[in-house]
Amino acid sequence: MREILRQYASGYAKSEDRLTWMEDDQSSIHYPEVYLFIGDKVATAIEPIMDIHDRKWDNSASVIYFHVGTKLHANGAEREDAQTAGRIHTYQLRLPEAEGGARSYRREMYKAFYEEKRYLSELNQSIRQLSHQISDYGRNYSSFDRIHLSIITRVDDPLNVFIPEISLLADSIFKQSFKSVQMDLYTLINEREQIESYGYDSSVGVAFLRELERMQSPDYSFSAPLQVTEDGLTIPVVHSASSLFDLVYVLSDKNERGISDAGAQDIYEIICHLGLLKNRKLKDDVYDGIRGVYNNTSFKSNIRTESGRQGFVSAGFARVKRPNEPIALTVLYHFCRGLLQRMKRGADPDIHECMAYFGLHPELSLLRSAGCCQMRSLSMG
Repeated sequence: MREILRQYASGYAKSEDRLTWMEDDQSSIHYPEVYLFIGDKVATAIEPIMDIHDRKWDNSASVIYFHVGTKLHANGAEREDAQTAGRIHTYQLRLPEAEGGARSYRREMYKAFYEEKRYLSELNQSIRQLSHQISDYGRNYSSFDRIHLSIITRVDDPLNVFIPEISLLADSIFKQSFKSVQMDLYTLINEREQIESYGYDSSVGVAFLRELERMQSPDYSFSAPLQVTEDGLTIPVVHSASSLFDLVYVLSDKNERGISDAGAQDIYEIICHLGLLKNRKLKDDVYDGIRGVYNNTSFKSNIRTESGRQGFVSAGFARVKRPNEPIALTVLYHFCRGLLQRMKRGADPDIHECMAYFGLHPELSLLRSAGCCQMRSLSMG
């Protein structure tokens, strides 16, 4: 019963949220959108982000979700919802266990990735399948000139060592079908978990942030034979001197008030709102003279330092929302309570009370009955 009530309240809230967002006619994305989750620690973020998209985006069914991980849940076998699992594309990176333990796992995993050619070959096939599937959603988007690639990872996840390789491989494959690819990186920090594991995991997170500074420097370059053909031939992928990502967002569950109980959910809301902000389908006649329209180029120039280095972006989340789920449960509670009280009284309700309950007036009912009898007598005559 508890699960039925939860589903009822959730369904009512989703329908109300969708009606609210549809009123402004600004909840559709303009270009194709792909969300790439790298690491086992971000696996729990996929379904909440997908659920927010389904509630707030009109064309959310055409958004692509791709997860690269090492554990069993990376193949979608442990997903309870079969329909949800079918929308999540996964690639399980079956790397050997590190001989030196957790401290050498990141280094040995990176080395094994290049030594075994099948890893790159399988990853190429998975990303190419995504590129082909995007073409099936052509009617859901206004333009196919650009594709937005949002990469999500955790600072303390060892698989983030492959972010340059996976990002640039996806970029090179998508550019075969699109004129341009806009890549954003969302780096998540879980302060609550790091309270217990403040040693090695925290140091890995700090080291990764230093790597990000290098990736976002204007002189960052990268070259590696990442593309693999069906015949096993490798093609180099080259990134010339420039920042790797359009923007890098560093999001944490800790704010000025401390660690929030709903920190993870707030982060997911921020990711979804930022995605809609940068990729929103705007109507020609829509312009807000006070808030204006978001300009990504202007925002990037404002966060660039004097040395030319582009800084990271952080964000907070606040909202005033109608409590749809409590409203649904409260109305249902009072309805059931009133129904039980009427059943306990046991007496049959008065006919006038029943008619008043259903909005029927006795005089109108008598007129209708008289009219029916008159029509019947005329037909018999």
